[in-house]
Amino acid sequence: MASLIAGHEREVDGGPRGNLETFETAERARIRRDLHDVMGHQLSLISLKAQVAARVLRKTADIDRAVLEIELIERSARESLAKVRDYVGNMRQPDFFEGWQSAWRAGFSPGVDDGRHCI
Repeated sequence: MASLIAGHEREVDGGPRGNLETFETAERARIRRDLHDVMGHQLSLISLKAQVAARVLRKTADIDRAVLEIELIERSARESLAKVRDYVGNMRQPDFFEGWQSAWRAGFSPGVDDGRHCI
């Protein structure tokens, strides 16, 4: 119980700005992880396929095989772009936390009783 109270005191002492900064840091880390998950594999595949296409042309001059590799690169690039668009589109949609965050800021506006006297 003491740790719960101590955590609450830190939250009040840090105010909404401290909570917002903590949220923003966590959100940036989540976005980095998500982008790596979404794009890391696809970009590695595109790079590898480009290397294969170049090697096929240099070593064997097998144009059909090189064209196949280039078509795979094109498809992977299109899929990657679609994933990024989808990801960014989902980021733009307001969520519960954004609504809560707006309410939190409104509650700590000048002239609004924040209820701290009750603690």
